[in-house]
Amino acid sequence: MPVSSIEKIQTHQSPIENHVNLDGDSPSSGEQDEDNWSLNQGKQNEPEHEPQLGEDGESDTSANADVIEGDALVDVLDAIDNFNRNAEKSLSRSTKKRYVYFFENLAEFGHIDRLSRRQLSGEIGHKIIADFLRMEVKDFSRKYVNSGLKTFWTLGLGFKRGSYPVDLKADLGRQPKYRKRQSPDDYVVIPWIDAMDRDDDRYRIALVRTMLQINPRPANLCSWDNRHVVRDVDGKPYAIRTAGDEEGNKTFSPTIVRLSPDMVQAIEDIQSMNPNPRSEYPLFPYRDVHKVIHPAKRMTTGNFGAEWNRFRESHGLNPLLPVYVRHWGTTTCSAAKLSNVAIQAMHGQEMGSGEGMTGKYDQRSDRRIFDEQEKVIPYGPIGVVKPKVVEIDKDVPRELIDGLSKVWHGDIKFSQYAETLMAAVTKHADELETIVMKPKEPET
Repeated sequence: MPVSSIEKIQTHQSPIENHVNLDGDSPSSGEQDEDNWSLNQGKQNEPEHEPQLGEDGESDTSANADVIEGDALVDVLDAIDNFNRNAEKSLSRSTKKRYVYFFENLAEFGHIDRLSRRQLSGEIGHKIIADFLRMEVKDFSRKYVNSGLKTFWTLGLGFKRGSYPVDLKADLGRQPKYRKRQSPDDYVVIPWIDAMDRDDDRYRIALVRTMLQINPRPANLCSWDNRHVVRDVDGKPYAIRTAGDEEGNKTFSPTIVRLSPDMVQAIEDIQSMNPNPRSEYPLFPYRDVHKVIHPAKRMTTGNFGAEWNRFRESHGLNPLLPVYVRHWGTTTCSAAKLSNVAIQAMHGQEMGSGEGMTGKYDQRSDRRIFDEQEKVIPYGPIGVVKPKVVEIDKDVPRELIDGLSKVWHGDIKFSQYAETLMAAVTKHADELETIVMKPKEPET
């Protein structure tokens, strides 16, 4: 295989593509979308810039005559080990994996393992990196790939900050901005919602429902523990509240979301499968191919992708990437008039970002966020696109309606409501024949 041959990575996917993308949003810099990067197919010939090395391993070109004899060669594997160790707390697992991938392809493209560190930090290194970005990376991905290489330059190769030799604008000109995704329409997502009613795998249903109702990044979902479930006075799941610093999170922003009634059931289902759900155990533990759950083992984004695709294939659904579910959820909640701060808290994003000074100071308490989410989207994004509306005859006693509402929202137990029901039956025995409950078609 030619040394410059690099696997082509397809970008800018439509809402219904055939593989799972594991991260969702643009990096905080706003320059390049994490999922919209790509390396072009490599040329079949050796790169023109490859330095000609003599038997002693040093360059024969006059441009490198000042290299000190015996200067250490670049150790690619050692650089990767250094990067993984130094970036342990500053970058997410998926981001580290991508940056290492960029560096590996650069190393293969320019044979940098044959260069000394001084050569790499000088004109030869500058030319190799610039040619790599020009020849092997698509124009709308260069900002992101260059950013990854720049980070690797200091955390992996150990060069000083500010010594990275490439100035993207000066060397390659002005680069186009990344192309933003469009949120999929409801008709793309509704078949997935309907498929949950036909499925009998409680583990997989809980996983898919969480994605459709809360829209987390898969890496965030995999980092949730049982301790992140907030419970009410009766011990029932009430909300998800994370700290934001969990391993695998893309940002240090917490997830703050009030659970809809169907999500309460989903959390109870997933925890009922675990005979000993310790607080430090993952909320969604790993399940092997034999459907055996390992309570203490954390599910990876790869495991998540496998479960997501099995659900799709078992119901013959069109592919839907989790990143597009996230976009759909944002658009749906926004259309329902949920505030940006409440949406950002729900999705584990920095609250108030993009809102100027107002956003900087609008850091709401958990209670305010829970109350708004419960009021505006009581049944989650699914309830917005597929509302369950019931019309109750005006003659039904008011105490029955109020009591039923309290049971539905978890404010009282059903046993308490039963007492109210019996009292109403006794009081309104002659009127019960007029009670009619019938489904109401949602407005189109």
